Amino acid sequence: MAPRLVYYKVIWDTSPWDTGWAKLIYAFKINNQWIKETVDSSYGDVSVNYYIRPSLSLDRDDHPHIAYVHRYEDNSCSLYYANKVNDAWSLQILDGMPYPGSSAKLQLDTTDYPCIVWGYRTPADTIWRIKYIHWDGDSWNAEIVYDSNDYWDYGASLVIDHKNCPHIAYYESPDPSYLHDSVKYVYWNGVEWVFAWAESIGSGSEHGSLWLCLNDLDYPVIAYCRWPALYCAYYDGSFWHNEFTGDAGSWEIRLCLDSLGLPHIVYIDQCGQRPEYCYRDSSTWHLCGYIEPDPDVVTLRSVSFCLDEDDSPRVVYIGGVGSPNRELMKYAKGTFTGIAENKKSSSMIKEYQLRVYPDITCCYLNIEYTLLKKAKIELALYDIAGNKVKPIELGFYLPGDYQKRVEIGNLGSGVYFVVLKQDDKQVSKKFLLIR
Repeated sequence: MAPRLVYYKVIWDTSPWDTGWAKLIYAFKINNQWIKETVDSSYGDVSVNYYIRPSLSLDRDDHPHIAYVHRYEDNSCSLYYANKVNDAWSLQILDGMPYPGSSAKLQLDTTDYPCIVWGYRTPADTIWRIKYIHWDGDSWNAEIVYDSNDYWDYGASLVIDHKNCPHIAYYESPDPSYLHDSVKYVYWNGVEWVFAWAESIGSGSEHGSLWLCLNDLDYPVIAYCRWPALYCAYYDGSFWHNEFTGDAGSWEIRLCLDSLGLPHIVYIDQCGQRPEYCYRDSSTWHLCGYIEPDPDVVTLRSVSFCLDEDDSPRVVYIGGVGSPNRELMKYAKGTFTGIAENKKSSSMIKEYQLRVYPDITCCYLNIEYTLLKKAKIELALYDIAGNKVKPIELGFYLPGDYQKRVEIGNLGSGVYFVVLKQDDKQVSKKFLLIR
């Protein structure tokens, strides 16, 4: 099963420096061939007129349903719902406001009726609030998910449970600086909205991403960013647990639960700007590095992620190199190893193994590595740009297990790599340092 993707395609007049026009595309795979359909071709100048992070869900007959926000030249926007009717795309405008809107998230309920959340404000209101819109079979219904305060709500994610009740996770900011934000979780119990969990995260971002899933018991799992770190929170029926994954990730966060209910996350680190993958087993988080092997490819939007019947990850995304004319749709599947990290690789370099145990708030880094043969090695610390910031070991070593405790108190916050080189081979592990 390949994931589906909805994205907007920029069409340039003659070159990337001329006027660009956008249309919305739905892509799916049949018999090893990718098919692309135009959902909305109401062209507009992309400098002022574009689609904002469309959202896609499939019904039980595998038919696509899409929600997206279209921003216009005067900074107003409209919320659209699109679905297939008699093999043709049908478009409806559900809502709108005279401001540039946030992204929308769409899910289908147990009867395949569409449900949508998006950030909304009225002309008389300066506060962004989460608006929930759903189809009941006869008409569209809408309401504000109000939590009794006047803070800014943004970045909502939506799931519908087995009882047909909506669950929403979102960010909340008390001021436009995004310096004192929280992540919150709310659900409808059949009578009223219940605000069940909130966690202060400090710095946020208006472009911040999060993703909500429910396990088989309808307990929530939330992947979110505590800037710049990637976190995952979950409820076990009695208590909330909040875990640092070990990596940085703030954009295009996508979460799936496997057959055991364990989380798998695809995300983009603002520094690397390429999709990465991590997952949790029964005991710990595993970072698997970059999905996209080319460091020059930039992916800032349009990421779709699912797990197949074997719980193996499959990802579709739009990547670009240089000019926008070189944007390509890419499809990755299997066990990702990346080029930045080899932790989950089945073809791990057999001459040695590398393990890193950082304390993200401490001044030391614990490194363990195993050599299976006598060899000359180099062990060093690199920053996210590939600059060597600290040499650790250099010389010939006998086979065996080695441990090294490295002082990193002089390093600032950021993403770093421990790189172990042997002959013409190397393996690396990434860690995040927070001060």
